[in-house]
Amino acid sequence: MLERAGIEEDACEIVLGGADRGTPNEKPIPPGPISYARSLPRDKAIQREVLIAYQMNGRDLPLDHGYPVRALVPGHYGMASVKWLTGIHAIREPFQGYWQTSDYGYWDYLDGKPVRHALGEMKLKSEIARPSVYETLEPNRVYTVFGAAWAGESEVAQIAVSTDGGQTWAEAQFLDPAQRHTWRRWKLLAAAFVAFLLWPEYAGDSLLPRVRKVISDTLALAPDGSVASTEDEIQRANADTMRILAEILHIADDAQMEGRTSTVNHNAIVEAAGTLRRIANRLASIATGRIVTPVPQLDPMTESAHAAVLDAIRRHLHSWFDFFSSTDSLSSAAAQAIARAHSPDDLRTPLEQFGSRLAEREFARIESWTLDERRVLLAELQSMRRLEFLVPELNRWLAQIPGPALNPEKQKRTARN
Repeated sequence: MLERAGIEEDACEIVLGGADRGTPNEKPIPPGPISYARSLPRDKAIQREVLIAYQMNGRDLPLDHGYPVRALVPGHYGMASVKWLTGIHAIREPFQGYWQTSDYGYWDYLDGKPVRHALGEMKLKSEIARPSVYETLEPNRVYTVFGAAWAGESEVAQIAVSTDGGQTWAEAQFLDPAQRHTWRRWKLLAAAFVAFLLWPEYAGDSLLPRVRKVISDTLALAPDGSVASTEDEIQRANADTMRILAEILHIADDAQMEGRTSTVNHNAIVEAAGTLRRIANRLASIATGRIVTPVPQLDPMTESAHAAVLDAIRRHLHSWFDFFSSTDSLSSAAAQAIARAHSPDDLRTPLEQFGSRLAEREFARIESWTLDERRVLLAELQSMRRLEFLVPELNRWLAQIPGPALNPEKQKRTARN
């Protein structure tokens, strides 16, 4: 697009403007409403990997993903990928817009003086996913540490992990090939233990109660749930949920390594636990956003569509909680029947209605709201869009829990027969 537009040689930056508009609450406060805008260095903007996107997965962009068009800037932090694009401009001097200088920036020093820089290329970073925050490790166990690393314009080439405060380092094993602009997962077997002891609990007896507890806690984290009245309650409940999910992963892994048979599918439980974690985090985010920044009431039809989305999520979770609390909890046929009773349209239909009503007349329903109120609502819509995919995925994995998983050799024999 830039080549076809014929930008002049002295253009140094490309400014991307979005439809999001309002008055920031943090100082320095502009004299009036401003639109969101960010700039890219010319050399970055002309790279073919920088896209103007209008579809996702073969369909028009959803509203919360930037409909009708948005920018995608690999290797840069998310604020560079401007949504709801309204204009693209080439400029001869560095852009000094509010969201480039006052916000989304950091302080550095040059010749002993503080200098403000805009956030741009992502820095090299690595995160440990397991063990999780607040997780307690059993003594005298071999433990596999899992994580992911990523960088801005570079490939992640090596990961070293220390388990003794930096005195010694061990090189981790990558689980993914090197590729720019993507996470690269890694693992490390922490073998600095005297003996290897297996978890003494039998997975079939100990996993299902934990699954029930996590489903119950996830319901409590939803807006208007039993722990969703204060931010502290939500954080404590979410941390407790993450702890139980970590226990589920430990027990399932240990039982599988020991080779014991079980009345449940370990792999399905692990996948369901991961999906429940993402659902719990999304619901906690929605509830927290409403507490930190209460939003005005919408019109009855829009509020009804919003409530219908959350009600559908609660119905699905309640049905599984009731199932795993019943005498049929180990019946594969009963679990599959529940999964078939849940349609993706249970969430999709009210969510499409909610999103379309918000977008009517260029978001006229929230035009008078503050910038923070609009951000909270659009972030909530984005979380709901993600839940639209996560809840059916959860249904699929929960339905596979009753019954042991087939080992690879048995699967091959079954396929040949």
